[in-house]
This record gives sequence, structure tokens and C-alpha cells, in this order.
Amino acid sequence: MDAMSPKFSSDVNESPISAVTQGDSDAQPTARTLEAAELLDLVGQATGLGTWEWDLVTNRMMYSDRARAIFGFGDRIVTLEMVRNATHADDLPRTSAIAAAALDPARREKAPYEYRIVRTDGSVRWVLAHGAAVFEQQGGEVRATRYVGTIQDITDGKQTEQALLHSEARLRLALDAGRLAVWEYDVATDTVKGSPELYRLLGFAEGATPSMAELRAGYHPEDQGLAAKAGREAFEKGEKFFETEYRYCIGGQVRWLHLRGEFLTDPSGIPLSVIGVVSDVTKQKESQLQLADTLSRLVASLEASGTGTWRWDVKNDLVIWDDALCQVYRLSPDKAPRTSSDFFELVHPDDKTRVAEIVGRAFSENLDPDYEFRTILEDGSVRWIYDRSKVIKDESGEIVAIIGACLDITDRKQSETRLIESEERLRRAHEAAQIGDWELDLLTGKVAWSENLYRLVGLSSEGFALSEAARLDLIHPDDRQHVESEFARIDGHNRRIDVEFRARHSDGGYRWLASRGELQFDDSGRPARIVGVNFDVTALRQAHARQRVLINELNHRVKNTLATVQSLATMTFKKQGADELREAFMGRLLALSATHDLLTASMWEGAFVPDIVREELRPYAGDQIAVVSDSKIFLEPNVALNIGLVIHELATNAVKHGALSSPQGRLEVSWDELEPKASLHLTWQETSEIQPRRSSRQGFGSRLIEGTVRSLNGSVDYDYSPRGLKVVLTIPLDRNGDREAPR
Repeated sequence: MDAMSPKFSSDVNESPISAVTQGDSDAQPTARTLEAAELLDLVGQATGLGTWEWDLVTNRMMYSDRARAIFGFGDRIVTLEMVRNATHADDLPRTSAIAAAALDPARREKAPYEYRIVRTDGSVRWVLAHGAAVFEQQGGEVRATRYVGTIQDITDGKQTEQALLHSEARLRLALDAGRLAVWEYDVATDTVKGSPELYRLLGFAEGATPSMAELRAGYHPEDQGLAAKAGREAFEKGEKFFETEYRYCIGGQVRWLHLRGEFLTDPSGIPLSVIGVVSDVTKQKESQLQLADTLSRLVASLEASGTGTWRWDVKNDLVIWDDALCQVYRLSPDKAPRTSSDFFELVHPDDKTRVAEIVGRAFSENLDPDYEFRTILEDGSVRWIYDRSKVIKDESGEIVAIIGACLDITDRKQSETRLIESEERLRRAHEAAQIGDWELDLLTGKVAWSENLYRLVGLSSEGFALSEAARLDLIHPDDRQHVESEFARIDGHNRRIDVEFRARHSDGGYRWLASRGELQFDDSGRPARIVGVNFDVTALRQAHARQRVLINELNHRVKNTLATVQSLATMTFKKQGADELREAFMGRLLALSATHDLLTASMWEGAFVPDIVREELRPYAGDQIAVVSDSKIFLEPNVALNIGLVIHELATNAVKHGALSSPQGRLEVSWDELEPKASLHLTWQETSEIQPRRSSRQGFGSRLIEGTVRSLNGSVDYDYSPRGLKVVLTIPLDRNGDREAPR
């Protein structure tokens, strides 16, 4: 072989630890041993692992330098009391129980566990510990003599996880991503009615009315009956609400749905129906599953020592990898690099120059290389590698070798990328929608504002101090008490804030801001912070004000028109001498006007049945009339006007011929909503000594009532019983539109 060729050991994949302790016969054993110790320390530095040992015979505690650094013990002699004092008070009972289980010869448990430690500087850190006991036979009895293990600081991972969760929470608030679909299940008929969003969410075409069999067919095979089981278990426990998550197959894709339901029962407690909401939580679920998968792989890699080590003999340009490092690069041992050039072939082309410069500084500046880079695997995929190295010198100070430990950090890099992308999406969404976000730390009282929130009130973060007094001073004096009371009521039951107020702008004027916030908890379940968003609703407020002015003006003009019609009718009927006809016509106009006033107050969104009934019966108010129902059924404008006219006709007839024509008469009015067809069921019951009689000739009032009810696709039933007239109206209600009752 050519004399200039590099030299290799007979086994090119022997452990670098073996290589540094079994060198040529003329090597110094002490130097080799120190080199091995350095390499082991590098493994600890790369993985963040520290080692510990508890000698149960002598009660001595032995901690590695890394373990001491994690606990903040410094150079002090570690004692059991120090370790117990450093363990967080809330976690100490659990860790003590774990240690007892590990030292029990009958159990010998080795499961990893996480807990918090409190360092001497007061800082709280999260650590991951692995421990195993060593048992010996003593006097015919097996006893634990040593308890050894590893410790790793996982605080950064915990903080990254929390940062990602907080970012996603703010993003959901900003974009209002939680669209809910409403559903109602009828127990007797085993049928479901839902909002249009429900069927879109479940993948059905717009306007479709799928059967229960079609709905149930979409459940994931492993989740069939899961929702029904959750509801059944909650009902058996006497609970009114229940919720669950399950998978649903939509267009060949599996989506995660979150369902929440409430039981509606009869007076005896028998369930009649279940109403609730369902939302798509696939993104949140996938994030949780990805995070759980990442954590499980991290634990598995630590248990299997998923860190590889290497050694580069600089003089002979000989590179040695152990099998674990081959696993990191997904290479078989026979393909491991043997020279530095072979190694650089594995480095991503875009990272080669940077890595070469870092390695070069080890020689020029006497620095230990510490760097991250990408590698391209044989299957073409790209992975991120973290390398921590140590320069080895001879007695003359010349570099003879570099040793190192490598770790695959692709998962961490992807998490960082997702966090950055999430923050960027949040920033762009806030800027586009002119939304500012804020966070209130409940432990310290400190408040943080985004730059967008400063801009909403014309301020900058550099020139404004976020003190409590300064923040309150920005709120209009008439709104401060309302805002403070909204924040004061938030707790574990009232977790959301939804308030609007006026805020002073730097130009001297006031802007209307809407604030939405949500309470969040720490790991122990205690309230920790409130995060939320503010956005400008001044234009919306102004638009509503203009709309009310226009509606009031329209109402004024309509009432003027009705007054003109009333005046013309009065003159006409007066000339013709038709006083009774005039009074009936005037009464009907006034009935329309009364309901018209109710609709104007609601911006013509509709009116509630109790308001219509009371308004139409107001002229006849007294002990004879009893309104025995107060169910707040909301009616569309057209239905409200017609129902008002029918109530007026029934009242006029009662005054002339029925219960209200004598002092002993009595009138009861009640109503409710019939299910499942959503119909108004109104009962008009008169009680009188005067027996009602069906007229052989149908008057105009009766024709008006029946014609009006028919125009609403309803029905009217008359019962001329001896005790008094009973009229039952049944009017279908439109529950498919998007209109909601005014708040």
C-alpha cells in the first residue's frame, strides 16, 4: 500500500471510546483515559444528560458536572437533603414514591419521569430523570445497594410547547377559527336536525338532509358509538352536559370533531332531545398528536442512547464512527465515512462552506467546534444534525485529534419552524385586520401589548409606559367601571372576556374598541394569564347609529302616513255614518302601529311573543286578563305583524261578545313552542257566563283571522264550549335562516 494512504483500524466501526483507550503501544494510558473522559463528557453536553448515583450503604450522593450544573449545586458536596430541598414541593411526594418503587426488590421499576426543581437562584426548571437500582444479596435477603441514573434539563422543550400553544390560542382568537355547527337529536324519532354548517362540516352537499344511517356511516370504525356512549354515561351520572372527541371520515379524509351536548328533559327527567354544537378540531388534535409523537421519540432516543460519537485522527486523516452515529445518518456500518473528505460529502451543499470555516477555526483560533448543519440521507430526505466537538492536543500543544458527539435535531428544527410560521401568520392576520393582541400575567400583574395595539390608539411602545394608571386613563371615564367589572368577574367558570369601550386616541378623539380575551392556566391548574385581542369597531358603531337614525326617520314617516290614512278614514266614515266600521278600522290600524313600534325598537329584526301580546292587550288591561306564559319565542317581522293583528281581532271580539263584555268574564293567554317542527302554539281561553255561539254568518273579523293564519301556513281551531270560547293558533316558525333574536 502507498505510504501516503491513511491508516485504518481493522474494524472501522469500533467505538471512538475504545479507540481512544486502546491506541498504539507507545501511547500514554493517562492521556487516553482523559480523552475517553472528554468524549463521555461531550456526549453529556450534546444530549444535555447528567449522571447521578446514590450509594444506599454509605448514603453518599455522586453527581456528574452536568448534573451539578442542572441543579445549580456548583462545587459543593451533594447530599440527599440538598436533592430533596431542590425538588419542587408539589412534585416531591411523587418523586419519592417513584424512588421507593425503584428500590423495592419486588417491583424494581425503571420508568422515566418528569418533575420540577428549584435552583438556588430561585429559578424553576423542568427535568427528565431515568433511574435504576442495583440489588445485592445480603444476609439471605436481596437489598438495593445503589440507585443510579441520568438527569436532563427539558425546560426549553416545555417552554417551546407552551409558546406554540399560546400562539395557536391567540391565532384562534384573531381569526375566529372556531366555527360551530348546531345540532338537535330527537330521542323519540332517532332523528337529527342541524344548521347548514353541520352538513357542510360533515361533507354533505348544501341543502342535503341525510338520514341517521348516512350520518353514522361517517364515523371512524374505531369510534363508532363514541358520542352516544359519552352522552349515556353523562346522563347516568345525572349530568346535564357532556362532550367528547371522535374521528369522522369526510371525502376520504379523517377529521377530528369535538362535540358538546345538553339534555332537554320533561318534568319527570325523561330525555326528550339533545342539543349541542360540534366543531372541527383536526388542526389542534394533529398538533397534540405531533407533539406527543415528538416527545415519545425523544424519550425513546434517550433510552436507546440515540447520540452517536466520532473521532478524527488529524495526522492520519482517519475518521471513526460508532454504530449509533451510523444510525443517526441512516447508514450501514460499511458506508460510514473514513476520511474528512468522506464526511464533507455528507454535509448539505449549502452548509459545506460554513461547516468548513467552523472546523478551520478549531485550528486557527483554538476553538472547540459547536455547530448545526443539514445532511442528505440516502433516500434523499434532509435531516438536521447537531455536533459538539472537542479538540485534543499533544504535549507540545499540537492538535492530534478532534472528538465529538452528534444528535439528530430535525424534530426540534421543525417545531421551531412551525412556531415561527405560526407567529408570522398571526402577525400578518393582525396587520391585515388591524388587530392588536395583549397578555396579562396574573401573577406579576405585568401587561404586554403588540405593536398593532399601540397603533390602534396612535401610540408607540417606546413612548408609552404600560402602567395600570396609564391604561385606565386611555379608557373613557364613562366606560372604566364597566371594563373593570368585566375583568373582575373572570374566573374558572367565566373564562372569557367580551367587552366594548371607548379609548382615547393620540389625536384627542375617542375610538370604540372591542376586546376579546381568554383565561389560561399553568401546569398546576391555577389561573396564570389572560390573553386576548383588541380591534377597532368605531366604523361599525357609527354604521349602527346611522341605521337607527334612518329607521327612526322611516318609522316617523310611516306613522305620519298611518295618521293621514286614519284622518281620511275618519272623515269618510263620519260622512257615511258608519261609526262601528270606523272604530274597527281604527283599531286595526292601531294594532299594526303597536307591533310596528316593537319592530322598530329591534331594528326590524323581529319581536318576542310576550311583548306583542301585552302591547295588543294594553288597552284592556285589568284583573280580567291573565297572561300565563312568558316563553320568549322570537318572531320574524312579517309573522309578528300578522300575529299582532290576530290578537287585536280576538280582543275586540271578546270585548263586544265574549268574556271581556261582562265584569265576571276572564281571559287567559298562553303559548309555547312545539317540537320537532318548531311551531308557535298559542291558546286564547275565555271564561264567561255568556255562552258563546257560532254565528251563522262569518263576519269580517273572523275572515281576517282565518285569512291571516292561512297566509302564515298555520291553522286556527275554535271551541265554543259552555264555559267560554277557546281559540288555538298553530303557526310554523322559520328556524332555518341566519336571523337571530336581538341581544
